[in-house]
Order: sequence, then C-alpha cells, then structure tokens
Amino acid sequence: MTTTIKPDQAAWFSAYLTVADMQESIAFYRDAFGFSLTGKMEDEEKGIVHTEWTHQEQVIFMAAPEGVTEGGEKAPGAMGGVWPLTFYVYVPDVDAHYETAKAAGAKVGGPPKDQFWGDRSYEVADPSGYRWMFATASAN
Repeated sequence: MTTTIKPDQAAWFSAYLTVADMQESIAFYRDAFGFSLTGKMEDEEKGIVHTEWTHQEQVIFMAAPEGVTEGGEKAPGAMGGVWPLTFYVYVPDVDAHYETAKAAGAKVGGPPKDQFWGDRSYEVADPSGYRWMFATASAN
C-alpha cells in the first residue's frame, strides 16, 4: 500500500501526529479507536515511516520519529508526558466506543459521562502520549 490521500480529498485542516512506535500505533488506532488505515509509505531501511487514516471521512496523518521529515519530531510521551492538547472526536455511540477502546488496552480516564455542555464523552491517552476525547452529541 502506498500513499492514497490526495490534497483534494483532505479537509483544509488535518492532524499530523508523530507516533512513538509505528507498528504499535497501527494496531492501536485500528483496534482501540476504529480508524481505517488507507495508506502508508515505507522506507527500505526504516520500515513504515508514514500512515494515512480516515475516521468518519476525516483524514489523520501519522509519522514515525525517524520518518519523512528532518525536523526531529518526537511523540509526546518521549517528552515526558501527554501532549497539552486534546483531539475531540465525535462517534455514533460513545459507550460502545469506550468498551472497544478499553478492550484493546487503551488507557482510559474513566467511563463515558454526561457533560455540562450536552455531550456524553470519555478521555483516553494513546500509546504515544496524545490525549483524545471521544463524544456523542446530546439529542437536545
């Protein structure tokens, strides 16, 4: 599989995450979050250095630290903890999503709960140290 996402297929804003371990991340994002791997780039010496994912028709890019740029990027966990931002993602059924993520070994912060702003959500940290919040919008 090679890169498949073209600029005209991506939103004007797409996340590009540096992950600590590409093989672990591929399994985690597929099994815990239900993201779909749509493309990857491999280097003969370095292995998989870039992946492309979709979730609900949105694009997410990921790179290995030894990947495709020369900027010396690191995953948040390599810098001492969880990155100080949260990726907020809507899913159709946050309770089912939580159970799937938990069963896949995700570090969840607790079960979903109703929030004062109307969503039902839960927080989780991925293996690279990024913080995610998955939510289902309130029917109100």
